[in-house]
Amino acid sequence: ILSFINKLIPKSKKSILFFSTTNLYDNSEALFRYLIDNGYNENHRIYCAVKNPKEYENTDFKNVKFISVFLSVWRIMRSKYIFYHNEMLAIMPTKKQISVDFWHATTFKKINKTIDPDYKYDFFTYITATSELYRPIFAESFGCELDRVIINGHPRNDYLFEDSDELSK
Repeated sequence: ILSFINKLIPKSKKSILFFSTTNLYDNSEALFRYLIDNGYNENHRIYCAVKNPKEYENTDFKNVKFISVFLSVWRIMRSKYIFYHNEMLAIMPTKKQISVDFWHATTFKKINKTIDPDYKYDFFTYITATSELYRPIFAESFGCELDRVIINGHPRNDYLFEDSDELSK
């Protein structure tokens, strides 16, 4: 029902949603930091749906709002761009949305459709993988076309290439 309603709601090209049923972490947190560091929040409104928004009360980023997962249903339907990882976003994106699932790992085992052919996980526009080797594996596992698997690695690993005192610790 929500997926049908989503088709009727206009999307805001200036709205980005990060969705997590826990906290902003891992690949989503890394992409969020990248957007902030590169000023995307100057021209876009960024929403972060998290389990406990009060944990983020001390953050002060322009045009960024932390909201509860419950309140995120409206943001899912209004946002042009949706990013999540290690979650299942149970509202199908429309053709007017871009929904990216940052898969949390490189798999060495059978998952999803490779275990159960009736498994339904296709709630994204794109899913990410670490290399061309994994493109056909992810396409089969998630029941999608090859061109919907984006090769970009894990955004969290970008921290390893930064000059930072944190890495030396």
